[in-house]
Amino acid sequence: MIPDLSSLNLSTLVFNTLMGVAAVWDWSSRRIPNGLVVSGLLLSIGFQTQAGGLAGLGSAFLGIGAAFVALFGLFALRVMGGGDVKLAMVIGGFLGWKAGLLVIACGTVIHGGLALGMLVVRRVQMFTGRASAERPTVPHAIGFALATWAWTAGYLPGLFSRL
Repeated sequence: MIPDLSSLNLSTLVFNTLMGVAAVWDWSSRRIPNGLVVSGLLLSIGFQTQAGGLAGLGSAFLGIGAAFVALFGLFALRVMGGGDVKLAMVIGGFLGWKAGLLVIACGTVIHGGLALGMLVVRRVQMFTGRASAERPTVPHAIGFALATWAWTAGYLPGLFSRL
């Protein structure tokens, strides 16, 4: 099934592009620049306010706050980096608290699957004597970007509406 992207608007295009840039940046440097996050937060607030007025502004801030509260504990336990938490706040800002938390949760599950796959590859490399000394990591922004794209393409809303 190919999703109908004919209703793709500027906000969605900017959001998806931002997430893609964050994923590539995180993959190449293992960090997410504050400038990208601040831009994402400001754009999410602007787009939400433009679309919904004061209710949109409230939705953006509620989504940003919900993402921060949901992931700050993982940051404090050093399970997740600060850039990942801030990127999740951008997701919350663009999508609001309900959809934002769902995309963040799905992104975290995708991240876990990618990490598990890398662990299997690492074990095979160790078994065959080809493992390098460095421990491979999977940037969290990749899972967030994939979940965002699945949401905006209509796959995640369709999946969760059937449950």
